[in-house]
Amino acid sequence: MAISYIGGNFESYMTSIAGSEKTEVVYGTSNVLNTEIQFFSNARFKVDTCMEYTRPSLALRIDSIRKSFLDAKGRDVKLRYITEITIENISYCKELMKIAEVRHLDGIKGNFMVSEKEYLAPTFSNNTSGIPSQIIYSNVQEIVEQQNYIFDTLWNKAIPAIKRIREIEEGIGPIGTRQLENPDEIFNHMKYVIEKASKRLICSSSGVMQMVYDNFFYLYKKILDKHREGEGEGIRWITTIDKDNKDLVNIFLNAGVQVRHVRTLPPMNFAVDNAHFYATIEKMEGGKMLRGLLTSNEPIYINHYNSIFEELWKNGIEGIQRIRGISQCF
Repeated sequence: MAISYIGGNFESYMTSIAGSEKTEVVYGTSNVLNTEIQFFSNARFKVDTCMEYTRPSLALRIDSIRKSFLDAKGRDVKLRYITEITIENISYCKELMKIAEVRHLDGIKGNFMVSEKEYLAPTFSNNTSGIPSQIIYSNVQEIVEQQNYIFDTLWNKAIPAIKRIREIEEGIGPIGTRQLENPDEIFNHMKYVIEKASKRLICSSSGVMQMVYDNFFYLYKKILDKHREGEGEGIRWITTIDKDNKDLVNIFLNAGVQVRHVRTLPPMNFAVDNAHFYATIEKMEGGKMLRGLLTSNEPIYINHYNSIFEELWKNGIEGIQRIRGISQCF
């Protein structure tokens, strides 16, 4: 029977459960964090972790959790970590591999940690990227043994992280389409795609252009530098140019981006290259980072949106010509 714990003196609480077998639900983010830290501190031989793809970034971004991993490693505690390695979290997984043995398993749902004597299961609501507000704790021997068995079963089905990372980086990963809604994932995905691209075709509002200028312009310059050296196809951009955004457009033109003006844009902002497509229906006012992103590496999407872009490009007006016309009106 689970007993809920709310507030109170955390050290006294942990002392009280240490001497007896109990299953508890701990509430409150600070109590949850302290429970995880104590869990790592109590481990003597091993800590096995199974987390969905959004969690590796959390383990490394929160100093106290990262320190708990490092302290355990320093005590020769064996650390194993299962997650779904994706384009978005690959950098975090690489860093995690320096601390723990990491394996990949497609479609991981649910999160838990188990040592030789304790079990934790943080409960995350959908689209939550921070510390959970509650966590299930148990040191009941039967539960711990069962969760150790479950982890070992998953571990044996999972593949080494290095193999999955090689698949992603060499472009032989699984083909699919996903909707991203975590800001860190979206940023990391866009950064990954742009870093790998030798061409960019973008059709968007000027708000997207501002967002790119604020976050990824240095990566765009690298693509343009390569193009000048004869590598890749450079960057082309379709947008609606007016008196309010002409200065921003000029910055991109001066950097070497080819820009054309169309009076009416499609309802969806999109970008495509030879390997990736992503899109959003957000208005992107003020250049704010996206809150949702549809992303795909499926050839049917890539080919379709390449065709759409080329059709719009043929009917567009050269950016320099459009800006010159605007300037003459004022």
